[in-house]
Amino acid sequence: MPHIRVLVPVTASGPRSADDLSGLAAPGVTLSCAFIPEGPPSIESRFDEAFSVPWLIPLALDAEREGVDGLVIDCMGDPGLGALREAVDVPVVGVAQAAMSVAGMLAQRFGVVTVRDRTTTMVNELVDLYGHAGRYVGCAPIDVPVLKIHDDPGKVRADLS
Repeated sequence: MPHIRVLVPVTASGPRSADDLSGLAAPGVTLSCAFIPEGPPSIESRFDEAFSVPWLIPLALDAEREGVDGLVIDCMGDPGLGALREAVDVPVVGVAQAAMSVAGMLAQRFGVVTVRDRTTTMVNELVDLYGHAGRYVGCAPIDVPVLKIHDDPGKVRADLS
């Protein structure tokens, strides 16, 4: 049975757990989660990302040793994607790269909503890196910290409209 490990590059568990993911997998696919043991509680800057990646690498190596068939980095910044792909021989998927690729297949143009103004530059760089600049219309921050995004869903919805 295929086993995919979701690597969560933050220490705050927030809404993520194996139970949260159970309905997302196809029948016969096992999903599991691993959080970094130390580092930032959220990633909202390159500074946060820099502290996260060193903790992701051992998680990926452990997962490969355990026989996991693939890894997913659960962060729209795709922290450590290139390094993890070099470190292990199983597929590693970044959710930003996957989301942008799907958006590019489904629409002529797409944009990204992000949490903070300072993450806009990070998103723009990933769009360029992944080859989607020609379809990208921009990035809009809603100015809600990652750890607060579930506190006031009404505010988030209002900011999105």
